[in-house]
Amino acid sequence: MKSTTLKPDDSRQIVDDQHPWLGLNAYTEETQAYFFGRNNAINELFTRVRENRLTTLFGQSGFGKTSLLGAGLLPKLKVESYRPQLIRLSFSEDVPSLADQTRLALCKALKIESVKPAVTLWEILHHIDSRPKDLLQSPPVLVC
Repeated sequence: MKSTTLKPDDSRQIVDDQHPWLGLNAYTEETQAYFFGRNNAINELFTRVRENRLTTLFGQSGFGKTSLLGAGLLPKLKVESYRPQLIRLSFSEDVPSLADQTRLALCKALKIESVKPAVTLWEILHHIDSRPKDLLQSPPVLVC
């Protein structure tokens, strides 16, 4: 396998066959080859996301929730023809509102131009001109 260099904070970490563990850093799509042993959890989470409009993943800090999403669920969704989009919502004063951040992420997942803030999320998906033709076959999944 090839090695991947990660840059968490200011330090550099090499991930390869000889050093497959990230310590406290989360596994991502780029490092998913080193994320193993969680297939049952990935499949169960995928099934829950597929069958429910809202799925909440919660658990104790340090149990690998971020890795499960980044290296497990996101790649699985892509393989299954979904359009996953990871969102890290920011609550800072100098960033767009949460609704605008979500709207931008949805537009990115659908690969459409950003829409005006007055347009609701519902309107993005239901306006005939902007709605992707394969929306039902390849629905967006926002992962926050």
